[in-house]
Amino acid sequence: MPLRPADNSHFVPPRCHTLAVSVIIPTWNEANYLPKAITSARLSGAQEVVVVDGGSTDGTITFAVQWADQFLQTERGRAVQMNFGAAHARGEILCFLHADCALSPRALFQASIYLSRPGIAAACFRQHHLSDDWRFRLLDAGATARVRCFGWVYGDQGVVVRRQLFQQVGGFPELPIFEDVALCRKLQRFGRIIVLPAAIYVSPRRWEGRCFWSVTVSNWWLAGAYALGLAPQRLAGWRLHRALSTRPFQFVNNQHLRDLPA
Repeated sequence: MPLRPADNSHFVPPRCHTLAVSVIIPTWNEANYLPKAITSARLSGAQEVVVVDGGSTDGTITFAVQWADQFLQTERGRAVQMNFGAAHARGEILCFLHADCALSPRALFQASIYLSRPGIAAACFRQHHLSDDWRFRLLDAGATARVRCFGWVYGDQGVVVRRQLFQQVGGFPELPIFEDVALCRKLQRFGRIIVLPAAIYVSPRRWEGRCFWSVTVSNWWLAGAYALGLAPQRLAGWRLHRALSTRPFQFVNNQHLRDLPA
C-alpha cells in the first residue's frame, strides 16, 4: 500500500468496536528510518501518528511535517519527547514507537483488543531484529522472557498503554536512560504487562561496526546495575564514556546522554 500524505489535523476513528490508537514517534535525525516507521503504523491500524522531534538537522522534519497527523517539536530527550506527544495525542490507546522500528500489519488492532481486557495494564510486541545472524534470535527470545518474567519492556519492543492509565501514573519519568523500565514499574501496580503475538521489526544498527558481544554484555550490565539501584544519570554517563571509547571520535555534548542506544 502506498504511503499517502496526512491531513495534519485529521483523526481517523476506528472502523469497528476497538479503541482508537495514537502512535507516538520520538525523533532526532531519523530521516532514513522514519518513513518505514510511519508506513508500518498506518498499516498496523493507527488512527493517528504523532511525530515529536528533538532538533533534527537532516530531512526528518520535512518528511514528518508532510506525513504525520501531528508534528511537534520540543527539547531533545526521549522521555521528554514521548510525554509531550502523549499530551497532544487523541487516541484512547498510546503506542510509543522508536523511529528505527516497524510494526507488523494489524499489530495495533491486536493491541487494542488485548488492552480492552481486565487485568492488562500495558503490552508490547514480539521483537524481531532484522538480521539473519542467529545471535539476534537469542536477543529476541531474551526480550520476550524479560517481559514475561519481570514485566520490563524496552522501548524497541513498542510500549502500548491506555492513555488514561498513562496519565494516571504520570507518564515516563524524565530519565536519561531506562525511562521505559521506570514506566513499567509504575504500570505493574495496575495489572499485567504482556507480550502480544504480533511482531515488531527492529533495526540492528546499534551493533553495526561494533563487537556483538561487547555491546550485548554492556547492555546486560546496565540493566543489572539499574535493577540494583544505581542512578540512571550515572549509568548514562558510563554509557557515554564507553561509546566514545569504542567509536571514532566525534563531538558530543550533554544531550548525547539521552540519545545513545541502551
